[in-house]
Amino acid sequence: MGLKPGYLNWWQSLILAFACTLAGVIGAVAASTGGTVLPSGEISSWATDLLKLIPHAMMLFGLMADAITYDGVYWTSTIVGLSAMPLHGTLESILSGLGSVVERLASAGSTPKPAAPGVTVTVNQGGGGRPMFGGGFSGCSILGGDMEKEHKTSESLVVTAAIVSYFFLDLWLNRGMINALGILVVGIVLMGGQAVSISKCFTDQGKSLTAGVLYALLFGIIIGGAYFSFFQSFYPVYLPSTVIPLSNTISATTDTGFVYVPGVGLVSTSSPAGQQAIANKTALSPDEMSQALETTGTVGTGLPGQAATCS
Repeated sequence: MGLKPGYLNWWQSLILAFACTLAGVIGAVAASTGGTVLPSGEISSWATDLLKLIPHAMMLFGLMADAITYDGVYWTSTIVGLSAMPLHGTLESILSGLGSVVERLASAGSTPKPAAPGVTVTVNQGGGGRPMFGGGFSGCSILGGDMEKEHKTSESLVVTAAIVSYFFLDLWLNRGMINALGILVVGIVLMGGQAVSISKCFTDQGKSLTAGVLYALLFGIIIGGAYFSFFQSFYPVYLPSTVIPLSNTISATTDTGFVYVPGVGLVSTSSPAGQQAIANKTALSPDEMSQALETTGTVGTGLPGQAATCS
């Protein structure tokens, strides 16, 4: 389907939104962390600091995409990312509680071994309150603090996993695996790069980075899947997949960028209502609408006719 001169299609608009978001994050990182010295004495890496801010960029992307495309659907991914922060702690508590129950059941009837005398173990309590910028941003959490010692994974990884899972489930279930491959590949690359850049969040506490990534995926799928189920059930027009064009079934010879939706009127072909009507094969082109008005005096519903019943 062609576009009027000066207009962008859905994927061109997304590329523009992503470029604006990336440019803003790169500028902030370059101005704040480039060439500074970390508390450990190492020189701050510009690329590493950029990877640490992946979840921030993904949440900002949802707002930028809507600001540029006016589709009004990408803000939902920002809500998913913001909600993942408090929900991560809740899921960690639930998982720890389940682990404690299983541990007690496994150790029931066994005699606990006494602790060795004279041994004191000191654990970093976390929440060091490192500054957001200036070369001291750990990337373990969204606000820059260290990972909590009782947590199995970092808050920032969970935010990334939740947003990626939300997009993937929506595209996979509503537009097929082919359309979901892009976010799947990009999500794997982003999570892998982010995990490597914040590996010290795990190694400093003697935890496995691989296990941390797997826990982040688990929490992210739970959070992203819950939000997808909510919007799919109650507000499907706000899902990002609604603005991705389906196969055009309109037989119009001239593309005007608008379709007639029975009961709604003329709407943009890229709008959620237009895309849904095209998918349901109930949309009419302006030419078809005019022809129907001329021949029958009414547009109709766009649905196939049914035989009338007579008594």
